[in-house]
Parts: sequence; C-alpha cells; structure tokens
Amino acid sequence: MFSMIDTATTTNAASGSSAPPTKSGFSDGSDFAMFLRMLTTQMQNQNPLNPVEASDFAVQLATFSGVEQQIQTNQLLGRLADQMIFSDLANWLHKDVATDAPIYFSGAPLTVNAPPVAHSTSRDVVISSVDGRELARVPVSAQRGDITLDLGQDLPDPLPHGAYQFTVEDFQGSGSLGTSKAVQYAPVQEVRNNNGQIVLVLEGGVQISSAQITAVR
Repeated sequence: MFSMIDTATTTNAASGSSAPPTKSGFSDGSDFAMFLRMLTTQMQNQNPLNPVEASDFAVQLATFSGVEQQIQTNQLLGRLADQMIFSDLANWLHKDVATDAPIYFSGAPLTVNAPPVAHSTSRDVVISSVDGRELARVPVSAQRGDITLDLGQDLPDPLPHGAYQFTVEDFQGSGSLGTSKAVQYAPVQEVRNNNGQIVLVLEGGVQISSAQITAVR
C-alpha cells in the first residue's frame, strides 16, 4: 500500500506529471476537502497491478477524522483554559488583600496587625526599607493587635512616600521575645499572569505573588 506521503511524490507514469509534495501529517488548518484531494492523488498514482484496498482508504479516512476531532478538542480546551485564567485574574481586581510583604505608604494613616504575644509587656513596630534596613521604631501597647500608624506625623523624622516593611518586636521587661512580620491590607490595582503565576500589583507599583496573600476582603 502506498502511504499518502509516498504517493504525493510519486510520478504518474501515464501522464508524465508528478503530484505536488505535501506536508507530513495534518495541521490545525486541515479539513475534509484537503483529505479528499490527497486521497484522489493517491488513487491516481497507485500501482494498477497492486491497487490499494478499499478498506485501507476507510482506515485512512477514520484516522484523519480522529486527528481532526482531536485538534478541535485541543483548541476548545485551550480557549476554555484561557477564559478560566482571565476570570481568575478579574476576581482579584479592586479587592483588599492582606499580606506581610512590603506595602506602599502614600501619606494616609495605615493599619498593621500583629496578634498579641503571651508574656509580652511591651512591643515596638519596626519600620524597615524594602532591603531590610531599619528606619524607625514606634512603641505600642503589648495588648494591641491592630496598630494604626501615620508615618508622616507620628515619627520624629517623618518618612517620605514609598514602600516599607513592617515587623513587630515583643519584649518582656528589657528582654526581647522575638520579632514577627506585621500583616496589612492593601488594594489590588492590577493583576498579571506571569508564566502561570498570578502577580498582584498594589498601590505604588508594589508587586506580590498570590502566594503572599493571607486574606481577601
């Protein structure tokens, strides 16, 4: 039996012409008309002393039909996957997300949260730059979980607008009980799909991954 690829390059002995070469397999643009043209070329160029069986043509037709259906199914699944991704991205927009990553100070008071620690008698909110350099400390009550800060008014040296990291250090007397990152809410202004990873853009252009989110409201 001549395959479709073989017969596409076989010279027609009776006419002295040759069929144009075809690509191997079927592309996304394949259709039934293309298959019929290839099948006609195969029949014209078959060996008359050893013709192709009708059952072989039926097998080729079934194979083509299966491949074409699989291509259409893959295209449909791809479109559905794209729609689901964009739907997931849209769900994040304009939500307030809680994170312990650095957030942007725009001049308005902001609230950070750090649950009280047992046996703590006092605590400091430590304000650091994004690269971890400590910039200021604000003493607060050991029993305060939600802490409102005004970085432009409450500090001896007010901080300019920018992104800052907030941690809380607890003390018992003069001894440190350790530090923990403070959580704060920030609005989502943009959502991006970065190679399958959802990236949230917060105020001031601060970017965090969805894995850094602890709550949404």
